[in-house]
Amino acid sequence: MIQRQTIVLLLLLFCFLTQGFLVGRKSGFNSVVSSLSDFQNSNGGFQLTKSDPPSLEATSYALFLSSLFGSRDKINQGAVIPFIESLKRSDSGYANTQEQTTSDLISTKYALLSYHHAGEVATPKSSALSSFIQQLYDSKSKFFVPKAGAKGDIKATALALQCLQLLNDDRTGASLKNEIKANLEKFKKDYSFDFKDGRSATSDNYYGIVVGKFVGIDFDANSDRWAQYFVSKQVLHGKNKGGFYADDKNTEVTLESTWHAVAALVELPGNHIDKIDLKSLNDYVSNIPHNLRDAAYAYLAIANTKAFEKLFNIETSYEVLSNRPGIVGDRVIQGTQLKPVITVKSLLGTAHAGLDISLTIYQGGSSESQKLQWNQETQQYVAPEFYLTEGKLGNLTFAYHIKHFVVDLGLEKSLSIEKTDVKTIGYAITVTSEATLAGKIIEADQVVGFGTNFQFSVELGTFSSTNLLSGDFDLIFSVLDSSGIPIYSETQDGRTNKAPFHFKYSLTPSNIPSGNLGFRFDVKNAKGVHTSHYISYKLDIKMIATDIVFENVATGRTPEYKIGDQVIVKLTPAAFPDLSTVRTFDPKTLSERSFYMDVSSPISRLHSIKGSPIDGTSSYRFVLPISSTFESIGTNIVTFRYQTSTEEDILLSPFDPNGAYDDSEELKFVVNAELNVVNFNHNIPKEKLVLYGTHLDLRFKIKDTVSNQFIWSGALSNVSLSLKYDNASRAIKSTLLKSAELVYEKAALKEFRIVWNVDANAHKGSGNLELVAHGADNRAIPLYKGEVKEKTLFSIPIIVGGDITSETRVYEVTVESPDKVVLVVPFRLSCQNKTLPDAYLQAILFNTDAAEVEIARVPVARFTDAQYQASWAIPRSEIKSGKYAVKVFRDVDLQRAAEYAAIKRQQQAAQKRKGEKETTVPDFNLEPLLTLELYLHPDSFSQLPVRTEFLVVVLLLLGFVGISFKKAQIEAPKKKKKN
Repeated sequence: MIQRQTIVLLLLLFCFLTQGFLVGRKSGFNSVVSSLSDFQNSNGGFQLTKSDPPSLEATSYALFLSSLFGSRDKINQGAVIPFIESLKRSDSGYANTQEQTTSDLISTKYALLSYHHAGEVATPKSSALSSFIQQLYDSKSKFFVPKAGAKGDIKATALALQCLQLLNDDRTGASLKNEIKANLEKFKKDYSFDFKDGRSATSDNYYGIVVGKFVGIDFDANSDRWAQYFVSKQVLHGKNKGGFYADDKNTEVTLESTWHAVAALVELPGNHIDKIDLKSLNDYVSNIPHNLRDAAYAYLAIANTKAFEKLFNIETSYEVLSNRPGIVGDRVIQGTQLKPVITVKSLLGTAHAGLDISLTIYQGGSSESQKLQWNQETQQYVAPEFYLTEGKLGNLTFAYHIKHFVVDLGLEKSLSIEKTDVKTIGYAITVTSEATLAGKIIEADQVVGFGTNFQFSVELGTFSSTNLLSGDFDLIFSVLDSSGIPIYSETQDGRTNKAPFHFKYSLTPSNIPSGNLGFRFDVKNAKGVHTSHYISYKLDIKMIATDIVFENVATGRTPEYKIGDQVIVKLTPAAFPDLSTVRTFDPKTLSERSFYMDVSSPISRLHSIKGSPIDGTSSYRFVLPISSTFESIGTNIVTFRYQTSTEEDILLSPFDPNGAYDDSEELKFVVNAELNVVNFNHNIPKEKLVLYGTHLDLRFKIKDTVSNQFIWSGALSNVSLSLKYDNASRAIKSTLLKSAELVYEKAALKEFRIVWNVDANAHKGSGNLELVAHGADNRAIPLYKGEVKEKTLFSIPIIVGGDITSETRVYEVTVESPDKVVLVVPFRLSCQNKTLPDAYLQAILFNTDAAEVEIARVPVARFTDAQYQASWAIPRSEIKSGKYAVKVFRDVDLQRAAEYAAIKRQQQAAQKRKGEKETTVPDFNLEPLLTLELYLHPDSFSQLPVRTEFLVVVLLLLGFVGISFKKAQIEAPKKKKKN
């Protein structure tokens, strides 16, 4: 007979793990959109989460998302209207759920939005519904109330006015508007509202803007100042970066306040959206829980921003009225008839059919417009007519205007996406090339050298003519170096030409850089170039940096600087084709070339500085301000490179014919600093005893005494907290605990902060907390105590202590195959009633019938709330009836035991080599965190009265099979202390 508590515990464990598995599998707002149907109940309504009842709120959100992404066919839309109707109450208002007996204003708005999304613009009995809303006006508070008998507030007033607008009810007379306006004016505080109602200040200000626009408050004159209130609410740093604070103390960040802040910026006159950090906003809303409310808030927040366009994949194409190719890249061959086609797909990968797309075509100073039509068969929007290009040359622009009306964003607003496709109407052009060097033919894109001869034949045509020899055009042949600078040009006049077009060129030694050698063919008329063709070869020659000088640094010395200084370097780049002649570049071309100075640590690039030409010379100047970050400190390696117009990088080798520096050595400079920890504040007890589970909060600054500046972390550097302790040989060992976070105050850097939860991984006993600064190559930079006279490395002695206790039960589960025996050991860890999550543990199963024999060891799985689980799947042949023990060890203890054993072996080997008498080296006292003694009977088991196929999948990945199990031994919950 299986005890009830065993079954209950196993089922709870099963539910916990499967729920975590499913939730972990789907997260983020995109996953909600892709699985909308999963939230729909059999009664037609939607649920916020699968554990919530169907509601109008969830239904409104789901229909909004389906409308936004054109995925109405993915849900049971026919069942929605009956569900909405079932929530209508006798007063013509709506309740949120079936359990709610009375109507309220916000549920009524959810119902109206749902009707609109479902295509029911004419809401049933809308006049009665309007009367219900009108009756919610409270003449005492001069606001609408959220439901009968409640107190009036700004949110209810905004919702009521929005509902009346949805109903096309304009019966809100001038007197009522004036009354609300006069009341609203009382709550104005400079350029924001202060309603003092205990709700979100950001949301209340959004509702204030909505109501103010309805009743005629003028926001135009000071729109920028009103917008600044919401712009200032955006979080600029930390884990919630990009979101918006809900309260005026800037402590709480919510998705709702984020949506309302963005919506307010859209409501206000003028363009204010670009004043906020849109990238951070998108990052913030992208990682949300898997529920409808948060997904709707997230999309409502970004729908009116540029990020909205990224939710759709928009592709343009063109149908050509012929089997012949009429479009080559971005060039439309003159005479082609083409019909524009556009495909818009949502992030679900499905075509969006609910859009209004118009097209304006611009060419030669004229324009024409078309409205694209939805083609159900191809799932595309297609222009009704072909566009004719006969007799036309030059730029051809297709401007697509995509509009999508979504009622949640306001009746007067539609989402807009502009898509522009620029092409050129020109000629068909075919170029045949031949390059030879010393009698050898060289193909295009291959390496050529000085002395190479090139020949080109060019053929032009239109859609109807394949060999165009003459016309109103010039054919221009240009040779371009790798910076795109012409080094040769030749023009043939098409007005007088009668023979095929041919060009020749010979490459002679000159001061051109390494990289692509390009040959461009342009067809030009009075209005400009309309047809181009490009062929390239490669020129591979050595490039050098000569006359390298660090300003204000004596020749032959390694340059030294401090934080705040500027590193100024001059050099002259040159080509060195024959390794004997230095060919500097024409000063007139320097502004069109790109040379960079790269400053690096031994393992990573830190800075890239583009050089500025020095007037009247062939030289460049590079300026690097030394920033106040850890990565600036120490030795910095300097290299130089040339970047071609195609962004190919070519290294410049240092070259000094005068011997001022060694060409083979690295160029470098040193930034000197001495770093002190100052303004150090902490919560470490005076007795230095820190118990497991304690949260240590350390705040500090780091100041450089050389430059007298504060130093901060950079993109590749930071300061971290480490715990140091002694091992068996008294050698110092270090464990990195946590990196620091930067604390800001009013957008200015204030201090570093490290919050360390003393978890079960910390080494027990005496040690020292140390702050370690790391440069870009992860090298350690010493930190000293700033408030002492003597120069002392920063260190804080602590004692990590406390008894780690555990609570556990043991189960034996036997697979019905039955070829395996499975043991499951769930447990919790705590210290002084403080839970200890995130411990790294190993569990070992021993046979203890005679000597202790290890059977198998496994890493322990970690879950939330300090929950752990060890499990084994062991072949039945390896498990006999008898005594067993499960021992759980910390990874840190196993590592220290291994260190002690290795040191002991090294010392004994050394003593043996020297012929010395062996001395006793102490072993590390390895003790398990918990020990469970078992007696297993693998040959017998009883049936579990529930199906557990999925339990096996989640816990042991053994497949979807049925399971039977038997209890081997249940020990009453007990606590075993770790000494």
